[in-house]
Amino acid sequence: MDLFDFNGNEESAKPLAERMRANNLHEFIGQSHIVSEGSLLRRAISLDRLGSCIFWGPPGTGKTTLANIIASTTHGDFIKLTAGQARGRRKKGGGAGYKQLEDVRQAHLPYA
Repeated sequence: MDLFDFNGNEESAKPLAERMRANNLHEFIGQSHIVSEGSLLRRAISLDRLGSCIFWGPPGTGKTTLANIIASTTHGDFIKLTAGQARGRRKKGGGAGYKQLEDVRQAHLPYA
């Protein structure tokens, strides 16, 4: 066994922050003003009637965790697009995340 041998347990290879993330809204701590019981966002998630979302804010405020919870709770398309990937669009060929986003857009809105 060496440092890079996971013995079939890829879960333990994930960073601690990734392993400790909340998996549902009941485990999610913080941002109660937008995800508390009865809030607009919480109702939209529970009814699977959520439109497009952009989460913006400083690191460690729950943006990625909330996005992952929404993705696992709803039946919508979920594309993880970082600012760096979006900027890649300006470069020749664009970023990988932007390409994935463009493919989904063309599938749903072929004439737009």
